[in-house]
Amino acid sequence: MRTFLVSGSTSGIGRAIAGRLGAQGDRVIPLVRTADGAPPGALVADFADVRATRAAVRAFDQPLDGFVNAAGIGLAKSLFDYGDDDLERIFAVNLLAPMAVLAELKGRIRPGGLVVLISSEASHRGSWDDPYAVTKGGINALVRTLAAKFAPDVRVVGVAPGITLDTRMTAGKPPETYEGWANRTLLKRLARPDEIADLVAALTGPAGASMTGVVIDANGGSYLR
Repeated sequence: MRTFLVSGSTSGIGRAIAGRLGAQGDRVIPLVRTADGAPPGALVADFADVRATRAAVRAFDQPLDGFVNAAGIGLAKSLFDYGDDDLERIFAVNLLAPMAVLAELKGRIRPGGLVVLISSEASHRGSWDDPYAVTKGGINALVRTLAAKFAPDVRVVGVAPGITLDTRMTAGKPPETYEGWANRTLLKRLARPDEIADLVAALTGPAGASMTGVVIDANGGSYLR
């Protein structure tokens, strides 16, 4: 049985990924923000506190076959409306804490393992939320640089979804908002978390065996590159 550490596993894409990996027979260790309501065996680390996150992962001693980082936040406002605390928080959660986790996991993922980092189409096309787009661009760069450092034993792949239904960032919008988003895609539809989860699950198997150092777009054709 393979074991995957999955961040952001309590909602949206991360929850779908954790469920899909579990359904295919893998063991999932959730990486959660607080101990309140955490499932047994979860690793608790608040990504807003990078030092505490590093310490928690350093103390974690279970063997792993992979790490999936689906944790992330977006504040849905322009750079010009960000305060210093906002900037520190979004960079900590979206980029600095995942980097700290990966630094601690070097050499601790078994050969044949996989790291998947969830990015965003915003990393390529930009966003009204400038810092969000910048942090996701950093994730893309991290995929490329760490692929070389983890090779040849561990693959590193990024997945960049477009706007995805049923996530904290998209929930509760009026119907016309979803329709407008869908109409900006070639497929005239938005992705669901389970579709992104199926893609990540495929990467863990033979279909992804030759893939590393790449960021896969899953945006319905809303952005082509």
